[in-house]
Amino acid sequence: MEWTPASIALLTTSATLAVTIVLFILEWRRHVKESHLETRRRAISRVIDAVEAASRATSTPFHPRAGGELELALAVPRLLLEIEPKQRAVANWTIRKIQLMRLAPTDVTANGIALEIGSRLIQWHHGELRLDWFEEEVRRDPPVSPFRVPARARAARAVNRSWTSSKLGFLIGVGVAPLPLIARQILHAWRDA
Repeated sequence: MEWTPASIALLTTSATLAVTIVLFILEWRRHVKESHLETRRRAISRVIDAVEAASRATSTPFHPRAGGELELALAVPRLLLEIEPKQRAVANWTIRKIQLMRLAPTDVTANGIALEIGSRLIQWHHGELRLDWFEEEVRRDPPVSPFRVPARARAARAVNRSWTSSKLGFLIGVGVAPLPLIARQILHAWRDA
């Protein structure tokens, strides 16, 4: 076979076209992967924002009702929406941890669980935890459906919050009670001087 300029041009054009198509496909796959990672990062960020809100809602003893756990529970459907279906174990693990937060007898225990949720999701996003870890955790302790917080658990949490508030109130009272006497002594000393 004799190579003519036209056949050489056709061969180089075909090779260039094939390389271009391969590069396009590789770039498209990289872009899709980055898009999935960014979507997952945003979903995890929302859950972490809700974890922070839940922790802040219970950080002061004088709060009428902690709604942060509800906010965290509402962030999970968005996490389910934005992760791939094969990663559902991550959301199921998060759901179970939220259930355990709701059952926790104290706000300190609930905040510890919230911190675990945030740290595990970050580890998963950075590749430090694999999906099979979440799958194993879900197999070991699956989410309960339908889930309700028993009255006994709600009462235990309310008693704990009341006790914490009363201790803080007592400490504030003990600290504030002598202030008028001290102020009076300072005023008398100032007037006498």
